[in-house]
Amino acid sequence: MKKKISLLICSLLLSSCSNAKNAINEDELDKQILQTKIIAISSSLESASFLYRAAYKNSEKSSEVNDHLYLYALSEIESLFNTYDMGALDYKKDIKSYRLISGDAIDSMCIINKFLKKYQSHLERKELVKRYDTTLNKTFVLQSEYLNLLKNDPDLINGSQCLKLN
Repeated sequence: MKKKISLLICSLLLSSCSNAKNAINEDELDKQILQTKIIAISSSLESASFLYRAAYKNSEKSSEVNDHLYLYALSEIESLFNTYDMGALDYKKDIKSYRLISGDAIDSMCIINKFLKKYQSHLERKELVKRYDTTLNKTFVLQSEYLNLLKNDPDLINGSQCLKLN
């Protein structure tokens, strides 16, 4: 009986060893983590588009809420750009293919840029924004690309909300 149990245990161990998967490549895992982070950030920006549309419509005067929203948007955009850079991924190429970022997320980025541009002159905490100068310039340069993509994308769920803003 002991021999049968021992034989059974040994056969199960050998069987499980033969079914073991190959070790996951660490570089591939890092790449997947960065791609997941990009998707999460862009999803967060997409989800907040209604907030940025409202802020855009009410950005003629300075407010503490808009100041914080301005800084938060820049922080999120910087995080998105940095994650692309860390993964040696091409952001501009990716937005054209919608590989990691959806059309709705691009629409949200366009809305955020319009808010940032419009509210920029009313911002009271300008000293805090200096840290984001590079990010701000990069995102403003991409605005024409966002607009071109949105004008030619019939698959947006609700149509482009950015194109509807004055």
